[in-house]
Amino acid sequence: MDKRTIEPGNKPKPWEAQGGLVLGWGRWQVGASGEYYGNYGEWIASGASSEPIRNSDDAWFVSAGAAYSIDAWTVGLEGIYGNLQTQAGHDKYKAVSLQGTYKLGPGIRLEGEVAYFWYNQAHDAAFTGANATSNSASIGLGTYMTF
Repeated sequence: MDKRTIEPGNKPKPWEAQGGLVLGWGRWQVGASGEYYGNYGEWIASGASSEPIRNSDDAWFVSAGAAYSIDAWTVGLEGIYGNLQTQAGHDKYKAVSLQGTYKLGPGIRLEGEVAYFWYNQAHDAAFTGANATSNSASIGLGTYMTF
């Protein structure tokens, strides 16, 4: 039986899997991660035919980045790509961010970030007849502590 034709009341169970790896040598670190959401529509949509997301829709994201540290400073660059299945096709998510941290003391860091995001909503086509694309940028500054 195709998972898209599951009888009402017999909904597919949502699940997710995640994994990642960071490797470092000297002042450099590189890493990548991925996650997969099976039947993610069950978490966010009612499953009614008017919803843009079905209970049986799936989504996945991958990210990769690198960082360089020198003295108290660390600078990193990261990219993310995601694909979310909808009734109308596939929504696409992309982001890129540049981060910098400064070690103020043991376990205390100051962090700043500049990021840009793209989101192409294929599911809008089912309602408006056209895909919608949104772009946004963010700038952040904060501190964090580790124990």
